[in-house]
Amino acid sequence: ESSVVEELSIHLEDHYRDLLARGVPEDEARRRALAELDDGDDLERRLRRVLPGPSLPVPPTTRARHWLAGVPGDLRYATRTLLRERGFTVVALLTLALGIGAVTAMFSLVHGLLLRQLPYPHGDRLATVVAPGMILPGNLEQWREGAPSLERLAGFNLSDGMLNEPRNVRRLLAMVVTDDLLPLLGAQPIRGRIWSPGEVGAGDARVMLISERLWTEVLLGEDPTSRTLTIDGIPHVILGVLPEEFHSLGYGVDAWVPLAQHRVPSLQGVARLRTDATAERAQAELSAVGERVEALPIAEEFGRLVRLQMQRDVFTGDSRPALLLLFAASGCVLLLACANLANLLLSRAAGRGRELAIRSALGAGRGALLRQLLVEHACLAIAGGVLGLLLAWSMLRVLVPLLPPGFVRLPAEAIRIDIVVLAATFAAAMLAMALAGLAPTFASMRSAAPMAVMARGTPARFTRRWRETLIAAETAIAVILLVGTALLVRTYLTLRPSSPGYETSDRVVARLHLPDDPVRNVELVRRLIRDIELASPGVRAAASYEVPLSGMIAAGRVHAVDGDPVEVPPGTRPPQLHVNSVSPEYIRVLGVTITRGRAIAETDSPGAEPIIVLNERAARQFWPELDDPVGRRLTVDLIGGARELVVVGVFGDIRTSGNSTSSRPQGLLSYEQAPWSRLRVIVHVPPGSSFDAGTLREAVERIDPTVPVGEITTLAAIASRAVATPRYQMAMMSGFGVLALLLAVIGCYGVLAYSVAQRTREFGVRMALGAAPRAIQNAVMGRAGLLVMVGLVVGGAGSMAIVGVIQSSFFGVIPVDPATSALVAIALLAISMVAAWLPARRAAAVDPVVALREE
Repeated sequence: ESSVVEELSIHLEDHYRDLLARGVPEDEARRRALAELDDGDDLERRLRRVLPGPSLPVPPTTRARHWLAGVPGDLRYATRTLLRERGFTVVALLTLALGIGAVTAMFSLVHGLLLRQLPYPHGDRLATVVAPGMILPGNLEQWREGAPSLERLAGFNLSDGMLNEPRNVRRLLAMVVTDDLLPLLGAQPIRGRIWSPGEVGAGDARVMLISERLWTEVLLGEDPTSRTLTIDGIPHVILGVLPEEFHSLGYGVDAWVPLAQHRVPSLQGVARLRTDATAERAQAELSAVGERVEALPIAEEFGRLVRLQMQRDVFTGDSRPALLLLFAASGCVLLLACANLANLLLSRAAGRGRELAIRSALGAGRGALLRQLLVEHACLAIAGGVLGLLLAWSMLRVLVPLLPPGFVRLPAEAIRIDIVVLAATFAAAMLAMALAGLAPTFASMRSAAPMAVMARGTPARFTRRWRETLIAAETAIAVILLVGTALLVRTYLTLRPSSPGYETSDRVVARLHLPDDPVRNVELVRRLIRDIELASPGVRAAASYEVPLSGMIAAGRVHAVDGDPVEVPPGTRPPQLHVNSVSPEYIRVLGVTITRGRAIAETDSPGAEPIIVLNERAARQFWPELDDPVGRRLTVDLIGGARELVVVGVFGDIRTSGNSTSSRPQGLLSYEQAPWSRLRVIVHVPPGSSFDAGTLREAVERIDPTVPVGEITTLAAIASRAVATPRYQMAMMSGFGVLALLLAVIGCYGVLAYSVAQRTREFGVRMALGAAPRAIQNAVMGRAGLLVMVGLVVGGAGSMAIVGVIQSSFFGVIPVDPATSALVAIALLAISMVAAWLPARRAAAVDPVVALREE
């Protein structure tokens, strides 16, 4: 009754003011307004109280309060209506939840990895400083004084160490730090303390901080302070323990040691910019310093260049374009969901035109009707936001563990649903509901006119045009997503190392951590390979500095070719040669093809002439006019200085990088002539062999129990890990593409099915006048085909523009690929026509007698 009173009061107030505007006296206007009532004295008394006095105009604030006072009643009415129309409510909420869930999940990734505050004090001003040849420890003060834009500048370097404890022989990653680095990063020990600046010197007892992980695994949680650990044969006193959540610049550091007690050749810089400084100004100051201070000899090959990179960019690396691309794709899915929801609301608006028109005839003003529609849309937005949030939470539990290794150097704990994500979720839900409900609300207000009660038959032209526009828009968005998906799939198939130039199946790879003793390492490798092959018949083993696609390949500058110095034009980098130190069995175990000359042999010992085996690309680069470079000489700057090497063979190009389809200039050195401490053992294990990881560990322990065996994996796993990022991006984009296709097809089907249902009378009349069922079916499908074609054209143009902007995400494919676009268009058109065929068939099956009788 209160709702009726409210609507009638608004109607009578408008009528009363209209009479006053026409010059009717106040008392007569009041009498005429109340004369419209015939509901008894009680209702008349209640309405008299809400009618304003003739001399008291209603202020705007009172009108606003009066308008808002009806919200609770509309909320109750909307709840009852949505619960009664369960089919519409369920479909609308699921549609909205899909779009909100997708965009919320991706926003959580973007916010956690690209936008969230870094886990350091003033992390937004933290930057890494890298100089060619790095920063020399003795010149660190010069760097500080020469760059006033830097508030603080600290240095660090990473160092491998061997933990030599009873029952605990393992490799440690230690960070050698200046005294001010840990305070700069906000390190707070959970046990003990950090050494003070100047507290330790070269002659004092060695001290260290350890990670919580090392404390738990080695010391088993006992009191660590004043305990000692032996690293590389030197005792270190433990001063404190840093917590697991301390993020040491993205490195999995086990121990921190002071620079004053350890010699390192160079440092990386970590700086905090002043609040009024810019990265560009700091970069210019550091470049000027780099031209003055002493640099390492290796710096000559790069030129005196200094690079300052904000720490967030260091952490995100190449993942930023991929994350933004996926976030944009989720936004497209949300737009598709909005389009489908708009179609649902348009159908509902057409169906409830009689209801709204009757309410308008009874006196409901346009403001009251608009308020009712807005409250209903707000209820849908809130409920859809809650469901979308639950869906996003479920998606994150799947997506976060599947993030590729090294995708970002931030902890996974940064990706979570917090207050910012919650606010963004409900803002997106409200925005989506506003976009989806704009046209339906306008259509509902048009149908609320009293004469709309008599409207029947064919839907209004406004509604029909909106529906057809939505079909074209959905098709265009789906085209953009599907073209991007197809290009990412082709990128992954191009980068996937199915034929990298060597064999990956049945190859086991183990990392060894050797001491810094070249003579001992050469003998150890010889014995290890021999023992593995003797212990397991049919098994073949080899050793190398690194394996292809591992991302760790050494590079050296080429100084001379056949004794002639290499000329480097100004502004260009000198030629680089990626080198790998391998044992003689390497070529055979990996199945690499030797095209000319020979492979590395047992005779290439430390006392023999230094040799190198080049790949085809290096041979073409340095001797483009020769077919056979065997016997030629290269002078390469390696660790320990420049060396002249004789080319003894050429092997086929092999892939060494996971984000490139081309091979780099490569060379293989004899491990006995270049025995580096970093080492991988590669074992070819034929099917059926009993060789396993335990066999390998036992072989190493028999030879030298002090040598720890690190990660044991397979060459196939390393090759797969090299393309993990494009594979993850392809899988995510494919999911969005399939979802977009389903939403577009469902939207097309829904619009046409509703249109056919609304035009039943029209089709009945046309068939009664002689139209053939085939003509009706062709008309419906022809209209659908025209709308889909418009969407394909618009989507094709949009995809070319967008893909051209994000072409850095694609490797080995043409961003504007006519074949891919044509394939997507044909597939989408075919699926859309199948979806349109069902409503068209229903239209052709209309019985004209039944249709006219229903009308």
